[in-house]
Amino acid sequence: MDDLYEFPDSWVELYNQSDQDINIDGWHISLKKNYTKGWRLSGNTNIPAKGYLLIYCDKVGKGLHTNFRLETTKESNIYLFNEQGALVDKVEGIPEQPNPNISMGITSDNSLKYFIYSTPGKENSECAATKLTQAPKFSKKAGVYNSAIELELADEQSVPNSKIYYTLDGSEPNSESDIYTTPLIIEKSTVVRAKIIADGYLIPRATINTYIISDRDIALPIVSLSLDNKYLWDDMIGIYTEGHNGRAGCGSDEKFNYFQDWRRPVFFEYFPNQESEKVLSQLGELRIGGNCSRSNSIKTFIVYSNKRFGTKHFSYPFFQNDDKRDVIIKSFMLRNAGNDFSAGYLNDAWVQSMMAGKVDIDYQAYQPTVIFVNGEYWGIINIRERSEEDFVYGNYKELENIDMIENWTELKVGDIEAYNVLMSGRLIRDIKTSHKTELISLFKKGVYIIKMSNKYYKETRKIIL
Repeated sequence: MDDLYEFPDSWVELYNQSDQDINIDGWHISLKKNYTKGWRLSGNTNIPAKGYLLIYCDKVGKGLHTNFRLETTKESNIYLFNEQGALVDKVEGIPEQPNPNISMGITSDNSLKYFIYSTPGKENSECAATKLTQAPKFSKKAGVYNSAIELELADEQSVPNSKIYYTLDGSEPNSESDIYTTPLIIEKSTVVRAKIIADGYLIPRATINTYIISDRDIALPIVSLSLDNKYLWDDMIGIYTEGHNGRAGCGSDEKFNYFQDWRRPVFFEYFPNQESEKVLSQLGELRIGGNCSRSNSIKTFIVYSNKRFGTKHFSYPFFQNDDKRDVIIKSFMLRNAGNDFSAGYLNDAWVQSMMAGKVDIDYQAYQPTVIFVNGEYWGIINIRERSEEDFVYGNYKELENIDMIENWTELKVGDIEAYNVLMSGRLIRDIKTSHKTELISLFKKGVYIIKMSNKYYKETRKIIL
């Protein structure tokens, strides 16, 4: 976790091997050999003698938080330049990351290796490895059972000195977790996380299965979320609680944690019905969504996928409408119905669904589900599309590089230059008289798109109203 109470997508650690402090204010770090393509470092940039400094590569674009991420799914490079633009250090040929949360770096023999244990702020570990242990085998599939079950875990790899570690509380197992020795008796709905840890092997993320024990029929699809309970309830870092590290929201001066937009790692499972096996099982990120509805007892979650977690999209048609089957889902809401929370729980979803396919206008698709969090039944919640750039990407053939303005004034994505020109009534060519521009007016599903293309723009920019 970084100084913003977030989990950075990636990070780079610098080590000052000299006997004097070094301040790197104004230096650049870059994925390219050209320092001007990189990020200019600022803020708390002093590295003490024989000390360390973490640079967060998370696209935040402020201080020690760069405007880029490290590549995790293909080979990449990283370069460090001083104030004059001279190359100070580099690491080239960084290989694909074999699993989330595995770091690599330079060892004492000056070679680049994966580390079994990550050591930010400390000397690089000499515990290096190249192979992951395999996933343990579960004797029963995840799903709904009408009575208690007996679950066996097996290590079929037969690695010397290996052990299966497991948790039942949503946390990631480690070498201090329970060691599997005898079958687990699952008498209530439970998330089982298990991994094999062995000397000399990289530690993978856990294999996760949710077992729902219910003697009642569940008529809706089932969502299971599992994450460390402290990410929900801790006073300082929990996203679901009032806490002591919050911000104001909903027109009030009171500060609560749940008004923060912190993202937390989460494991998402989806069962289309109680008889089926799970059709989605992937690592992602989670945050609280909404405005005043964040104060409700059940809050809206925003769930994100990303290629750095192994899967770029949620590859399942949650929404069975014919015109939504092929939508690419990068993120979605698990919505608490907003202002309809204490009433029918379907007001806005029903109105939008009623108009779907009958008028030529966009709508947010809807699928009610039953939700479990760390094995606990939380109630009914609605899977909904989000009215932001991921909606445009998914519904408009992977359209990116857009400008999006919400409620006529709030810039969500891109910049507001073209919008201001449009609203002022000036011609699009007047943005810059030297630019050759063309205006294409499209009306499709209620979306106007202004397309500006000219030799000064390396990519097409669009504005969505």
